[in-house]
Amino acid sequence: MNIKIFLKECSKREVFKLLSIYIVSGWVILQVLSVIAEPLGLPKQSIPLLILLLIIGFPLYIIYIWNSRLSGSWKSDEDDSSSELLDKSKFRQMYFTSLGIILFLSGLSVVIIINNTFGNGFSLPEMVSNDKIAVLKFGNNTGDEKLDIIGKMTEDWIMHGITENKAGQIISQDVVKDYTEVIKTQKLNLTANEILNNYFKPGKKITGSYFLNGNQLIFKCSVKNGLNEETLIALESVVCNSNSPLDCIEELKQKIVGYLVTAKSGTKSLEKLPPKYEAYKAMLEAKASNRARDNDKYLELLDKAIALDSSFFEPKSLKVGYYYNYGDYAKADSLIVTIKENTGITERQQYLLSMYEAALHGDNDKVYRYNGNEYSISPFDLDTNLSQMVIALQFVNQPKDLEAIFDVISFDNFKLENCQPCADRIYMMAIAHNEMKNYSKAIELLEPYVDIIDDIYFLRIIMSAYIKSNNKVKADDLLDRLKLRINAENWLSLNLFISRQFLLVGDNKSSKSYLDTIVKTDNNKDNLTLMAETYYEIGDYVKAENIYSKLITVSSTDSKIITNLSKCHFKNGKPNEGKRLMDSLEQLRGPYQYGEIDYRIAEIYAAQNDENNTFIYLLKSIAAGNFYTDQNFKNDTNFILFKNSEKWNEIMSYWH
Repeated sequence: MNIKIFLKECSKREVFKLLSIYIVSGWVILQVLSVIAEPLGLPKQSIPLLILLLIIGFPLYIIYIWNSRLSGSWKSDEDDSSSELLDKSKFRQMYFTSLGIILFLSGLSVVIIINNTFGNGFSLPEMVSNDKIAVLKFGNNTGDEKLDIIGKMTEDWIMHGITENKAGQIISQDVVKDYTEVIKTQKLNLTANEILNNYFKPGKKITGSYFLNGNQLIFKCSVKNGLNEETLIALESVVCNSNSPLDCIEELKQKIVGYLVTAKSGTKSLEKLPPKYEAYKAMLEAKASNRARDNDKYLELLDKAIALDSSFFEPKSLKVGYYYNYGDYAKADSLIVTIKENTGITERQQYLLSMYEAALHGDNDKVYRYNGNEYSISPFDLDTNLSQMVIALQFVNQPKDLEAIFDVISFDNFKLENCQPCADRIYMMAIAHNEMKNYSKAIELLEPYVDIIDDIYFLRIIMSAYIKSNNKVKADDLLDRLKLRINAENWLSLNLFISRQFLLVGDNKSSKSYLDTIVKTDNNKDNLTLMAETYYEIGDYVKAENIYSKLITVSSTDSKIITNLSKCHFKNGKPNEGKRLMDSLEQLRGPYQYGEIDYRIAEIYAAQNDENNTFIYLLKSIAAGNFYTDQNFKNDTNFILFKNSEKWNEIMSYWH
C-alpha cells in the first residue's frame, strides 16, 4: 500500500474529518480562553497549559479513532478478495508509523513550550553549599542621606572580617546586583531577593540598621537562617559617638565573626552572647598552649581573652579549672565567687560553676551529675569527654561507664603524639579496663602506643596489665626497651611500680627482684625518696627510717614523709614516736584536703595491722572527696593485708 492509497483510505473512513473536528474545537476553545482569562483572573500560564493539554491529547485522539472506527472488519475498494486482511495489516502499519511521527513532534513541542514558558528560558548556576553568608544592606534610619556611606562601610568591614577569619563564603550585595543586571537583559521578572534566595541559597543572612540618638550612633544587627528567615541571634545594640562610626563597626564585626566562628565549630556555645572574635581567638590559642603543657602561656592568653571581652565566660571557667587541677583550690574558689557576682549567668554556666563548687567541697556525686549535664551537651568535645571519663573513674569509681563515653569519639583522624587529650582518654580507658580485670583489652588498647609515648603514668598502666595477666616476659621486654629511652629516675620509678604490682598479686619473689634492681643501680643514691620507699617495700624498715628521718628535716610538713616515717617507727618498735607523728598529721588538717590526712592515718593504722581503724579512716577519706586512682585504696600495697575484707565494698561504692 503506497501513500496515495493510504490517504485515500483515511479520507474514505473519515479520519481527516475527525481530526479536523479536534483541531477546530481546540482552536475555538483557545480563542475563548484568551478572551475570558484576564477578566476571570486566571493565571498567565493558563493558555500555554491548555495548548500543552491539546498537544498531548492529539496522539491519544488518533489512537481513539483507530479503536473506535478502524479496528473492526472492513473492505478495500481495490481488492474485494481474500487479500483484504493483508491490506488492513499494511494500513495499520502506515497508520501507526504516522502516529509515531506525530508523537515525536508533539513531545518536541511540549519540551519547547515548557522551556520557553515555564522554565523562563534562562538558568543561573545554583549554589548547593549552605556554608554561605549573605551580608545584606544596612538600613540608614538616621534621615541623613550623607550617612549612607556608613552602611556601605559596615557591610565591607563585616565581609572583610568574615573572609579574613574564614568564617564562611561571602555573598555580597554587589554580586547579587551583578546577577540581577544579567537577568534583566534576559527580560526575566525576578527581584534581587528572589535571586538571592533561589539561586545563591545562603545558609545565613546578616541584616541590620543604624540610627542616631543625639550624638550617639546606634547599630542593630541580627543573623537569620537563610532558608526560612528565622532569626538565629539578635545581637546587642552597639553604641558609639556619631563622629567615630568605625568604633561601632569594628565592635559589630567582632561580635558577628565571633558568633559565626563559634556556631561553625559544631558545639553549643557556653556563652549567652557570642564573644568578640579576637577574644575567642585568644581562647583557642590558650587551649593549644594548654595541650602543649605551656602553663604560663595558657594563663596569659586566658587573661588576654577576658581583657578583650569581659563578658566572655569560657576563659573564666577555664581559669577556675586550671587552678583546681593544679591544687590552688583557694584561688579557684575565689574566681567562682567573682564570676557569680556578674549578673546574667545562664543555666548551663550555672551548672558548670556548680560542678566546680561541688568539686571544691568534695561532693563527688554532685560533680558527676553536674558534669554529666555538660557532657550531654558536648559529648564530642575532647576536653569535655575526657573530663567525664576522669570524673566517672576517679571521683565516683564507675569504670563500667567509661567505655560508652570513650567510644563516642573515634581516633581515626588523630595522631596520638600530637593530641594530649587523646592520650589521656586512652590512659583513663586502660585504667578502667584494669579495674574491671579486662587486662587483655587494656593491653590491646595501649600496645600500639608504647613506642611513641614516654609518659611514665601512661606506661605503668600497661605494665600493670601485663603483670596482672601473668605476662612477666612482656613486662620485662618493655622495661628493657624503656631503659634506652627514658631517664634513669623514671626507669627506676617504673621498677618500683612493677614491684608493687607483683605484691598486689601475691608474687613476693618477683617483686623483690625489681626492688633489688633499684638497690643495686649506681645512680639511685641521690633519689632519697625512691630509696626510702624501696627499703620499706623490701621490709628493711631501719634503713627506710634513717632516710625518712633525713627527709623530714627538709620537708617537715610533707604529709607523705611524716606518714612513712611514722609507719617505720611502728614497724621498728617505737610506738611513741609513731604516735607523735600521727598527732602532727592532725595539726596539718585544713581546707581543700579532700581526705588526704584521713588517708595517711589509715596507712599508719594498716602498718599496725589495725583493720578497724584502717577502714574507719579510709571511709572518712573517701567521704571527704578523695579520688580513686591506680595507686590508692585497693591498688595501694599498704592495704594488702586487708584486700579480702568485705569492708572494701563500702569504700569502693561510696558514691554509687
